[in-house]
Amino acid sequence: KENSGIEEFVQLRGTRIGLPQEGGQFRSFLEVADHYGLGREDFEFLGENDQAASQAFQQNQVIAVFRVRAPGNQAILNLVQGYNGRILPIGQAEAMRIKHPAFEPAVIPQGAYKGSPPPMPTEDLPTIAVDRTLLVGDRVNRQVVQDITATINERRQEIAEAIPETSAEVKPLVASIDRPTTTGGTGVPLHPGAIAFYERDEPSFVQEYADFLALLLTITLLLGSWVIQLKSWIERGKKEVADNYVTSALEAMKEDSGDLDEKQKQLDETFAQAADALIAERISQESFRTFNEAYKTAREAIDRRKQVAQQSQREISDGYIGDLLALMQDNQRSRDVIQKDLDRTFRKASTALVEGKISQESFRTFVEAYNATRVAIAHKTFSQQQTSSPATIAPETVMPGTIAPRTIIPQEP
Repeated sequence: KENSGIEEFVQLRGTRIGLPQEGGQFRSFLEVADHYGLGREDFEFLGENDQAASQAFQQNQVIAVFRVRAPGNQAILNLVQGYNGRILPIGQAEAMRIKHPAFEPAVIPQGAYKGSPPPMPTEDLPTIAVDRTLLVGDRVNRQVVQDITATINERRQEIAEAIPETSAEVKPLVASIDRPTTTGGTGVPLHPGAIAFYERDEPSFVQEYADFLALLLTITLLLGSWVIQLKSWIERGKKEVADNYVTSALEAMKEDSGDLDEKQKQLDETFAQAADALIAERISQESFRTFNEAYKTAREAIDRRKQVAQQSQREISDGYIGDLLALMQDNQRSRDVIQKDLDRTFRKASTALVEGKISQESFRTFVEAYNATRVAIAHKTFSQQQTSSPATIAPETVMPGTIAPRTIIPQEP
């Protein structure tokens, strides 16, 4: 009431309120009162329904009425303009939402119920609002819901004009139709059909973030190119290392006078180094396979050259042994001449050993043959001279490492 002296909600304690004691409207009043520290027992309620409550206000039986209505509601308009009604602000809406998430801050515009001086309300008043939500089942066809949502939002004027005067209080609701908020506290998700309507003009994710995606794509391409170049550089480095091992293996295959055993040793060391490089990932498996082929080829080449060299050494050694056999069978020349040829053959064999033309094993075989030849020559010389000079035949000095011939004592005839 205009002359009640009440300016705040808390001043309603102990007064009569025109409000039916049932339904969501009554629960909303108690929730607001609870926020201000008031309970149901702090008020006296009159009116079995909204119409009876309004009549009680008109007849001064209550000092206030409480309504949950859209701004400009006709029933409230009648009470304000015809019965000195005044709009009371309800503040602290944000604080109320902590306990009652369905409440939302709202404003009753200045002059919403009376525009002529003085307007009513005289200024924008804070209040709370509760959404009225149209619910549909989750099995309703998406296109049907999208069409309903489009009709409600795009044909408001036609809907308002179609509302009969008997339901005039509903008309203000048409103007406030909007997309349901995510903070309204209902906990009911939007139907896909409604979402399709509300987001019809919104850009797609790609359209909205096109610049960012283009930048991201550019960065990705640059990083990819850098990674490819880095990988290529690493692979080139691995290939160069592997090529060095292959080159070392090919060097061992060259036809030169180098020691084959030393070449074999170097080749095996190169193989060990390549194996270590493979384990440490300094060369790739493919590069190691290439090197392994070169290694096996070089190894086979060295083995063939060894076989050829051994065959050549045997042939040379066999030639010297053949010379010894010829001297052993020579019955035409004198002992001294044969002995000189024998010593000459020994020197040739020794030189061949030093020059690597025959192996030590072949030389040992030759020395054994050489000593046997000296003994045979000594026997043959003794049998030719024993009738004219009965003397002991002393063998000539034998080279170190050879078999000394036996001393032969001539027998009496």
